[in-house]
Amino acid sequence: LLDDAWLSEGAMEFILETFITASDIIGGKAVRKYGHVSEPLPRKADNIVQFTEYLEKGLGHEEKGNDGDAESAYQKALSYARNDSTAGDSIIWYTKAAELGHPKAQNILGYMYQYGERVGKDLSKALEWYTKAASQGNSAAQNNLGYMYQRGEGVGKDPEKALEWYTKAASQGNASAQHNLGTMYERGEGVGKDLIKALEWYKKAADNGNVNGQKSYERLLSQL
Repeated sequence: LLDDAWLSEGAMEFILETFITASDIIGGKAVRKYGHVSEPLPRKADNIVQFTEYLEKGLGHEEKGNDGDAESAYQKALSYARNDSTAGDSIIWYTKAAELGHPKAQNILGYMYQYGERVGKDLSKALEWYTKAASQGNSAAQNNLGYMYQRGEGVGKDPEKALEWYTKAASQGNASAQHNLGTMYERGEGVGKDLIKALEWYKKAADNGNVNGQKSYERLLSQL
């Protein structure tokens, strides 16, 4: 990972380990505290159960207008994922829910394909599902999509697109996207360098409980 405002590889590994061991993750506190700083979703989860509960309790307030079939399929996917004996089949139900337009399921599928969780790794499919969820206003997917465009995963690097999706997510109050957006402005990546805007977004991330937003805010403020 990048330096300075971005987490180092070692720091990210530590935080991801914290994600899956912290007692408050199920309540979503770890999600609000750490967010997805330059990292779409935790890669070190012990199993998909922790991952789905992470999303269910800490993210995804955005789905609206899902019909009963989509929600039923999604709930069945969660139920399967929480049971070790059926977790392998959860992909079937996530896919059904996603195909019926459920944005949380679409975002989860994006993650599963991005990191090869219970399915073959396929970045193009990850991009596809993130895009579907992001287009429905799911802020987690918007942040994840921004990451893929920024890093060129499954698509050519496009900092302008990354900025666009980070902005959408940040405008919905996604603290990780707010920090990522601040970094884009600080570095002049996909947009003209603007330290004042960077500071503003870092402050918003910090106010939303993002630890890295707080650190970046304090660091940049001391330099101005």
